[in-house]
Amino acid sequence: FNALLKTLEEPPPHVKFIFATTEVNKIPETILSRVQRFDFKRIPGPVVVDRLRLICEAEGVTISDGALRMIARGGEGSMRDSQSLLDQVISFGGTSPSDEQVTDILGLVDRRMLYEMLEGMMSGDAPKCLDAIAAVYESGYEMAQFTGELLELVRDTALVALSPKAARHMDAPVEERERLGALARGG
Repeated sequence: FNALLKTLEEPPPHVKFIFATTEVNKIPETILSRVQRFDFKRIPGPVVVDRLRLICEAEGVTISDGALRMIARGGEGSMRDSQSLLDQVISFGGTSPSDEQVTDILGLVDRRMLYEMLEGMMSGDAPKCLDAIAAVYESGYEMAQFTGELLELVRDTALVALSPKAARHMDAPVEERERLGALARGG
């Protein structure tokens, strides 16, 4: 960091220095006080979906909005990563990939398994939860990925239960929000 500090204090006239990090908390204050800082945020899912839809239209690819949402979710707020995933989907699934193909290509956990687990949790049905976990394990999914997606589903369920206007905070289609609402109400 001392060498970096020297470069920042006395840069050669022809040098434009760009320093990027995901761990800004590890950068000393002496460095941070001498730079312009730009914090990049995740791109909202609907914005990513709209861009992916434009790409698909331009490329003659027929794909559902649900599949585009899965791709955007897999990109985790990064347009570049989402576009790379779309490219993979087209490479493996052709110009008309189904939702099931997209799920398989991206390695996403089957939503039915997630809902089985969530329903078991909401109703206090331990055998149903254990069956869901066994199905996930037998299908070869990573448990960390399953729990991550399950946590997101639990979050969405809590949002639906808290307010009918929570939809703007969720990246879920209307039918999924309705299903989560029914679960939150105990149905």
